[in-house]
Amino acid sequence: MPKSTEPPPPRADSSPLREATEGVFAHIRTDQELAELVRDTAKREQKPYAKLVQRLAGDASSLDEATARDTWLEAVERRRALVKALGRPVHLQVAFFDLLHDRTRARPKARKRASVASMKAVSTPGAEPKRRRRSSPPAPLPWEKRPMVVFATSNARLFGEAHTALAKLGFPVLPARDAPTALTLAGLTRPRVLLIDVLLPPRGGTRLLSRLPPAADEALRLMVLPEGWFAIGRKLAPEVGALMLPLTEEALDAMAARALGRSLSPIEPLADAREGAALAASIAELCRTTGRPGPRRAGGREEADLVARLLGA
Repeated sequence: MPKSTEPPPPRADSSPLREATEGVFAHIRTDQELAELVRDTAKREQKPYAKLVQRLAGDASSLDEATARDTWLEAVERRRALVKALGRPVHLQVAFFDLLHDRTRARPKARKRASVASMKAVSTPGAEPKRRRRSSPPAPLPWEKRPMVVFATSNARLFGEAHTALAKLGFPVLPARDAPTALTLAGLTRPRVLLIDVLLPPRGGTRLLSRLPPAADEALRLMVLPEGWFAIGRKLAPEVGALMLPLTEEALDAMAARALGRSLSPIEPLADAREGAALAASIAELCRTTGRPGPRRAGGREEADLVARLLGA
């Protein structure tokens, strides 16, 4: 008797939650495994967080990358809050559906209609106008919503110079002291600018250009060259610019105005070169062990914590 080609009937207990928990996230047990999934997705996908949230929710519908990334970070923050409240590990998928449940319950508040008396008070001729209440300044833009810069260099002094100049303008600069860290950050952060030290060990910064993940396609790529290396600059691909040393504030300001947009509220500067080196080591450790519990932040630096959250920790 020939086999039926009709699809099997849906299971009685079928639900988006069950479909999601039976997917790839069902096999994730540790932060290392979760971060490895994030890193691998960022290597392959043009929109890695859209893909991750789809798999997290068990939903095949398309999401724009910005919304998906915000949702991912909200789920990570919810997970942190649940871990603190419950005193035990919480799966990211549980935190995601808890967040989704809260969003479903939320209802928009009805607008309060202006009274007739208040409308007359505004429109009555000759009435003394009330002083307008001074509005409070807008809240600082969260780090994950700011244009991001990744600087691939093992030179702590160069990183410090770039960080100092761009922190004044409000733009985060993430250090990548080696090529693997740079590739991971380029996939996770979708940087607006990717600075690459031509002397990046072990094979130089030009090799890094050919290995960038799809998520970094739209980044402005600038090769940082020692003073006088004009011949190397002329050999770069047309889509790659050159930034000659020394990294002056004027040069970095001009680059920021061209690629990053208007200035934002300043970012806390690095205390010294030692703090910059500690930050680079912390981020490199995160990108290697990807989310392992431990020093997620270097001296309270937000840069390392942002990378940890992007990895799901």
